[in-house]
Amino acid sequence: MPPKKPKQQNIEAEEKLSVVMIADSFDQQMMPLTQTTPRCLLPLCNVPLIEYTFELLAIAGIEEIFIFCCIHAQKIKDYIAQSKWSKSHSPFEVRIIVTQEAMSVGDVLRELDGKSLIRNDFILIYGDVVSNMNLAKALEAHKARRAIDKNAIMTMVVKETSPNHRTRGHQEAVYVIDDSTQQCIHYHAPRRGTDSYRTVPLSVEFFEKHPQLQLRYDLMDCQIDICSVEVPALFTENFDYQDLRRDFVTGILGSEVLDSTFYIYPIADQHAYAARVQGGQLYDAVSRDVMARWTFPLVPESNLQEGDAYVHKRDHVYQEPGVKLARTSNLERNVVIGRGSSVGDHSIISNSVIGRDCQIGDHVTIQGAYLLDGTTVAAHCTVERSILGHQTTVHSHSQIGKGCIVGDGVVVGPGIRVPDHTRLTTKAAAAAAADSDWNDSDAEDNTVVDSSRWGAESNAVIWVPSDEDDDDAEAIYQSQVNALAADLGQIRMDDQDIDDSASEASLDSLEDMDDVGGSGDEYDHFGSEVADTIDRAFSEGHAIADTLLELKGLRFANNKNNHDIRIIILPKILDQVDLSHLMPSLAAAFQRWGELIASVVNSDQDQADTLSIVKDFCLVDRARVDLFLPCVKRLYDADIVEEDMLLQWHQAAVAEKLTGGELLLHQKLQPLINWLLEAEEEDDDDSEDEDSD
Repeated sequence: MPPKKPKQQNIEAEEKLSVVMIADSFDQQMMPLTQTTPRCLLPLCNVPLIEYTFELLAIAGIEEIFIFCCIHAQKIKDYIAQSKWSKSHSPFEVRIIVTQEAMSVGDVLRELDGKSLIRNDFILIYGDVVSNMNLAKALEAHKARRAIDKNAIMTMVVKETSPNHRTRGHQEAVYVIDDSTQQCIHYHAPRRGTDSYRTVPLSVEFFEKHPQLQLRYDLMDCQIDICSVEVPALFTENFDYQDLRRDFVTGILGSEVLDSTFYIYPIADQHAYAARVQGGQLYDAVSRDVMARWTFPLVPESNLQEGDAYVHKRDHVYQEPGVKLARTSNLERNVVIGRGSSVGDHSIISNSVIGRDCQIGDHVTIQGAYLLDGTTVAAHCTVERSILGHQTTVHSHSQIGKGCIVGDGVVVGPGIRVPDHTRLTTKAAAAAAADSDWNDSDAEDNTVVDSSRWGAESNAVIWVPSDEDDDDAEAIYQSQVNALAADLGQIRMDDQDIDDSASEASLDSLEDMDDVGGSGDEYDHFGSEVADTIDRAFSEGHAIADTLLELKGLRFANNKNNHDIRIIILPKILDQVDLSHLMPSLAAAFQRWGELIASVVNSDQDQADTLSIVKDFCLVDRARVDLFLPCVKRLYDADIVEEDMLLQWHQAAVAEKLTGGELLLHQKLQPLINWLLEAEEEDDDDSEDEDSD
């Protein structure tokens, strides 16, 4: 039953703006870092995630916050106690509620109902949300709807975003919306592997009651909800509800007994930003957005924490005083570096965050990586698109592959390579996890105890996620798409897996691949405009300069990047190639449009992305297999893709133990790879001969 109405006569006068913040993540996406630190306290651009959420709430005029936490509750208490939010000038009161038995959002809301802490509408949010939106406007819209519709129990904050945008992560929900009222009539987010995954069931009754319906797949869930007091009570009545969207929203909307209604609040401000850091891929995406200033004013030099002193320099380099940079070191672009850190000679750092008191040796390359406080990377090491926890040590001549998460205190090296997407923890942390009440009796199986493979001075063991969901297609997909350095374009979007036991590549396996290049169904509004621009350029013979100018205008107007352009124009250009006259047709396409491709490919990451888009295009249709090698050769000959980047991209792919169509394409690429390697060896031999002379 819904809670009884308060006895106060003037509810508006007594009403407080309250927030329920959930500090637990209830997943393993950021393990093993979250073995020792709750996700809401993990630093993002050297600021704990919860600080971004607090700033959002402070600006909105919130008066009290109830923080529900389970694991690491004492660490959250200690952090709040020493922060500015516990001082007399704090704009709100913070109360911490420990829910030791909670295993889901549903459990938290049932606990909230049982304690009768909330008497009025409240905001439900997570402690890892980063946003600069005007939350007050969403509150006003919710109140206005409640005044008209007494059955309205929740307003879900959403933002219009491309389905392929990096900050959407794994979200695949379809919202069925009444366009005139923004009421959510139906919410569809089926699990992968189920019969309903590829269909959206719509009742005729929807159309009878709501003549103006929209099916929206372009809405990103910001994980911010404005709830009525009935919401916790409904969770208590439905004790099996665990997930807020899949269980609660879907269940209440489908109820034949309840008349409760849900609404969405689309963020109208094009400059507003909102995302929840739910895994490694989103940690990387949001970090890059903060460095690129999409979250303004929540940027590093705002110095959200007391004691921070970052200064914004050229090329989005953010630096605190007390940083020591060798004369020949280079902070290229998009770098945050905290005080007490040092960078050695000939070391290069780009698109990365370096915490405080980190020591970077000579001849080190750090690209797209995140080093937490106290980390040491010795000379001649490479760290690529990975996270290294507090007090991590990487000894000399070692390489951390992309997508790795290395736990606090781990030591690796010297002279080793950590393969891509490896998660490492210490022996001590692994033993503690095995003994924890939060692990089942098989928890020890989640670590592979073999420190010797990680170097003579290592204390590391492999950490792997629990295998309890190995047979769940949804769980497998979620872990893939949330992985740090995940290539969303490479993750399979169909329900049929390529047979991993196949002994050799088969053309038939290509038919199982989804269309990932050139499918009009995947275009959002922006994509359609870009596609139309290219089509007009083809049909009307526009000059490259004019086409490029129009594309740049679209990119800036829609807050997109060059990847969003490349993923559309490359398949469009390759679709012009007549496969029956492959070589001359391909040559003509590059002669006409090669300059356009080159204009949207700049960095090493751009080059790798270009190669991946071309590969995806060729995987769609078995007839395109023979296009792959000559197309890559054209990219190389036109200096769009450099030799070193091509070799690295190919070697990284082959190291992943490819199967099916991908294996076949890389086999076809092998002659070009061999030629490049042989030419490199000949150059080395010639150089040695000249030196001997």
